[in-house]
Amino acid sequence: MTDDGRIIRVPIGAVRSATAHHPTPRHRSQRPTSRQGKASEPAPQQELGRVRSQGDIARGLRETLRTAALQHDYVKRTELISARLAQDLGFITSSVNRQRAEAVLEVAGKLLRLLQCGDDTKVSDSDARTSFFNSERNVRKGRSHQGRAGTLPTALDEIFETLIEIERLHSKALAEKGSSAPRILTQDTVNVTRGNDNEFELPVRVSLDQPSLSVRNVRLILDKFRNLKVIGSLPVVEELRAGESPILTARMRDNRKQGSRTEVRVDAHLSFIGPGGATLETPRQTLIVKIHGKEEHQEIANPFRAYAGGLPVSKREMFFGRRTLIDEFVRELAKPPGGMCYALYGQQRTGKSSVLEQVRLRLTERGAIVASLSMGTIDRRSMTVDFVEEILDQFRVQLDRILPSELSDPLLARWPDATTIERRPLRSLQRAREAGRTVLRRAGFSATPFVVVVDEFTYLHEVLRRRGIEPREHNELRDFMRQLKGILEARLFSALLVGQDTMPRFLESYPNEFSVMATRRLDYLSLEETQALADVPVRTPQNASRYTGYALSTIATYTEGHPFFTQILCDRIIEFVNSRRRSNITQSDVEEAVESLLSGNDCIEPHKFDCLVSADNTHSLLSAINQEHEEDGSRLAMEVLRRIALLSGSQNNPISIEALQLEARQTKALEDLRMRGVIRETDTGVAIRVLLYADYLRRRAS
Repeated sequence: MTDDGRIIRVPIGAVRSATAHHPTPRHRSQRPTSRQGKASEPAPQQELGRVRSQGDIARGLRETLRTAALQHDYVKRTELISARLAQDLGFITSSVNRQRAEAVLEVAGKLLRLLQCGDDTKVSDSDARTSFFNSERNVRKGRSHQGRAGTLPTALDEIFETLIEIERLHSKALAEKGSSAPRILTQDTVNVTRGNDNEFELPVRVSLDQPSLSVRNVRLILDKFRNLKVIGSLPVVEELRAGESPILTARMRDNRKQGSRTEVRVDAHLSFIGPGGATLETPRQTLIVKIHGKEEHQEIANPFRAYAGGLPVSKREMFFGRRTLIDEFVRELAKPPGGMCYALYGQQRTGKSSVLEQVRLRLTERGAIVASLSMGTIDRRSMTVDFVEEILDQFRVQLDRILPSELSDPLLARWPDATTIERRPLRSLQRAREAGRTVLRRAGFSATPFVVVVDEFTYLHEVLRRRGIEPREHNELRDFMRQLKGILEARLFSALLVGQDTMPRFLESYPNEFSVMATRRLDYLSLEETQALADVPVRTPQNASRYTGYALSTIATYTEGHPFFTQILCDRIIEFVNSRRRSNITQSDVEEAVESLLSGNDCIEPHKFDCLVSADNTHSLLSAINQEHEEDGSRLAMEVLRRIALLSGSQNNPISIEALQLEARQTKALEDLRMRGVIRETDTGVAIRVLLYADYLRRRAS
């Protein structure tokens, strides 16, 4: 074939003779390949007997297009085209045409992947669609000129356009089956602060509900805004996937006269390219924008900063909820002669240590002698002695504080010393308590309760389950458990023991020692308690709330009442509104604070969510505790949590367990998360309770 497309025919024997003496070198990429990319079988005998012209290849491709057009199934149609193109690729002699054929074949492969995703709305569908459009752009970019009719370049163009048409029809069919449009989530008043140049940023959160195909070029359109001016171009999201809810920020200038009302109305809607390729628009809705000047601001004191790192709440004015539980503890632990014992457990960071501190304060106010200690600070090599010695030291200090000197001096003289405690710890505790009660009665204090509150009690169980622990420490721990049982049975004091979610397994390991113990589980705060925690500590001097509209309920939506994450979010909200020099807090302020926790240089650290992933520091599943080989529960839990987060979308819709497609080990992790209250279970499926964490996982996955 000549450069101008003419075919020169020669005797077939001459071709054989020439190729026998001068075999044509073949590049590796010129070998005929099958659709799977492997070298294909030799061509039929009649094909080997002659040289295939480029015109023959073009006619064969067009014949395949006509055959494929009879197929109603888009997948089969694309497979026919792809197979023929792969078969002919090795016979294309022109390097330009071969490169173009390879590019079109790549488009066909990407289209097959997209079609096989069907109408599934998982991330894989969006990735396949993006990959397809990237390949399409590459092919269009490589088109330098239009070939003459009947030539190979035009045949390749026809195949390419056919593939594009298949994708368009497929997307249109899916769109007709039902695809949600993006929507503006912002409904409450939007607080903005005007700078010295009268400019401000207007944040608007948008979302695409599940289930839906992804949409492209989502643009915020501001329709009506009197005496305001848009600065620069309007914000756009190139691709919005189902379940995502980004914030679009438009920059505007306030051209109103000084002294105008702070609130203005801005009509807005969204334009976007739907799955079928058509440009669509959403209905118009009105946003209420409250414009503040810098001169109006009075900085808000931030009481959440001290507790956003996880410290127990000791100030009563910062403690909210748990009233019924604390009332029960104080009432029962204060009853003489003692011996009542509670075990309080729950997720890490849910406020157990704060409850313990509030119980200690209220018991002390009622005249009880209270010793407070943590098992994490007790020497494991001499646990019983160290435990008793710490209790007696705190009892002695408190008795000395409330007794007159003529009574405290004789008591201290009879108090057990370190040598006596080490030799006979239980006997020392019993004698010290009896001596203290006797002196208290002489001083007019009748029926004074002695109480011990212990934090991190399940730390003992963690140590027992660690590998490589010395037998001596094991024996010391087991001896301590026996001694503790004797202390409780002797009713020397009442006790509140606080631990992690592993507490029930700990109690099961020592049923005899803990038979007299009452258990209570601590869950998240209620909606009212969560809103009070966010609202009351930052009220105005006139005791008015700084929150407007849906702001408080939005906080509860993101944290589900988890005390630790409520403190973190409220800390960020106050920091944010102070930086914007504002005194009131709206839903948009809460949304922007959430966004700053999820992205940017100051986003929340991953380890802050460890309290949701595992029950304790051993990272074991509850179902595997006390077994010989405990699996890495954190890894399995993370796999399950990521899958739930991705499938549930920004609305955090429950996902059926069948849709999660879990393996047996992952099913155990799911049950662990359910038992610990990390996920909620409904009739329709499961979802992560703390929306802030679910959004965090979705961001990291994408």
